[in-house]
Amino acid sequence: MSWARAPPASRSSRSWPRTRATSTSEPGLRAVWLQAHDEAEPAFARALAERAGLPDVDVRPAVWAAMLNAALRAAVEQHAHRPVEPGSGPAAPRAGLAAALRTAAGLVAAGLT
Repeated sequence: MSWARAPPASRSSRSWPRTRATSTSEPGLRAVWLQAHDEAEPAFARALAERAGLPDVDVRPAVWAAMLNAALRAAVEQHAHRPVEPGSGPAAPRAGLAAALRTAAGLVAAGLT
């Protein structure tokens, strides 16, 4: 799937409540979700080390990556468990997620300075 294009709103909006409920009640799905975050963290650390001009063995990029990873996970999970407002259009969940991710990124950036 391309990150530039999301599934059609009608299909994703119909399945969103079911996916949201399953994410908290299905241990296998939760395990995959946490594994994906675990596997992403070293990539974040490498990218942050490169951007900061630091060696891979420096602890700072690893800590920054953990902060970023936790913030992204928390933002998505918090968004996923918010009730869908009645009458909101199919773009509302996407806009809410974007806002949650921007807030999380801003918190991480504030913590890095």
